[in-house]
Amino acid sequence: DKEISAHATLQRTRTMVADLHLLFRHLDYDKSGKISRAEFERFISLEDVSSMFQSLDINVHDALHLFTVLDLDDNDELEIEEFVMGCLSIRGMARAADMEFLKAQLRRTQKRIACLEHSLKEQVELLRVVASEILDPDGDSEKTVSQSDTLV
Repeated sequence: DKEISAHATLQRTRTMVADLHLLFRHLDYDKSGKISRAEFERFISLEDVSSMFQSLDINVHDALHLFTVLDLDDNDELEIEEFVMGCLSIRGMARAADMEFLKAQLRRTQKRIACLEHSLKEQVELLRVVASEILDPDGDSEKTVSQSDTLV
């Protein structure tokens, strides 16, 4: 039956979420409610922690890779929501974990591009001001560089 199968799947997911909450508390050594990269690296290599991840069908062969995938807001800390939802989304085949890693990398790249774009706009504005001063050092001429004269 589909209903029985759906119920069993729901029950497995609930059990897995409870197990992930337990694992999170185990990894949160300082009880801050967050797992730092250092805490994660320290405990991920322990056999019992590694076994817990494996029992949840999560490959931990590369702890840094896994932490990077799970750290959605890129603040070098995992909150419980990031940890649980991230682990649920990457469990299973390595291909799923690789896709999550790529998505995390893409988010970071987008942030960097936005910062570079902002910086570039500031530099273009500064160049416009400097060019206007060079063309009209006394400030009494109508000849200034307008935004339409700029390249960007």
